[in-house]
Amino acid sequence: MLTLAVLLLLTAVPGLAAKPLNTRQTSQTSLKLGAGEAFLIERNSRYGAESIYVNQNGMRIIHPHLQLDIIARPPNWNLIWCSGKSQGYFEEPLRDFRMRRGMPAVAGRPPNWPAVSTTYAGLKAKMLLPPISSKEQATALPFMSRVEGTRPQYIKRAEIYTTEVIKLPQGATKILAAEHCLPQFDAFPLACHEILSDGTVLKPWSTKSIKAVKEPAGIFQIPSRYHLCKSQDEAVNSGFASDVDEMVRDLKIGEDFGSRKKSGK
Repeated sequence: MLTLAVLLLLTAVPGLAAKPLNTRQTSQTSLKLGAGEAFLIERNSRYGAESIYVNQNGMRIIHPHLQLDIIARPPNWNLIWCSGKSQGYFEEPLRDFRMRRGMPAVAGRPPNWPAVSTTYAGLKAKMLLPPISSKEQATALPFMSRVEGTRPQYIKRAEIYTTEVIKLPQGATKILAAEHCLPQFDAFPLACHEILSDGTVLKPWSTKSIKAVKEPAGIFQIPSRYHLCKSQDEAVNSGFASDVDEMVRDLKIGEDFGSRKKSGK
């Protein structure tokens, strides 16, 4: 849904430094957590660089450009939207988030898409080849066309990269699948590549690296100075979608989405 740019590991919440602590080398075959550790996932998306801390205690998605963090914790894994702009937060049930993303409230069985073994971000991975409907082809890239001035192109094929090297809590995988409008896979979604009819390769979202780090104190907690808001729009200060569009126009984030580069990982 929804730019291999410079990684900005700055949290939206003042006082929390979102940077690796005691990192160790990523293994191509497995990556496990020790006591007091969390995964630090560094990614890029149409919203710019983002960081994800996750373990059995919770998940925090950090969007530094938007001054927006998303916190989720067991047992319900509801999404808590925390805005550095409004100093407010709002809790959205995971079920509602899935439905708002156009997904079924309860995930069904994953489809049997063709798969090829490969590597991505230094990890063993699978490249899944989902079918592209005529509707998806005809409505390809209205977002990128509006922001970057590129002409709409037909999507020739899509590539979804996943890995079983790391294991996340089910609640975290459900959130990530819904965020990217993907079926519920057991494997972690690494990236999406869209290959257009003219050969252009776009990466709506991709993973730069995954590391095991020391869990920062309070990373899954709502800052005490934040106030509860009546709606998500109030919490994120005029609405997430409008903030994203304004931010992209002003900062030109995601400028390599429309580049004429061929497929690369």
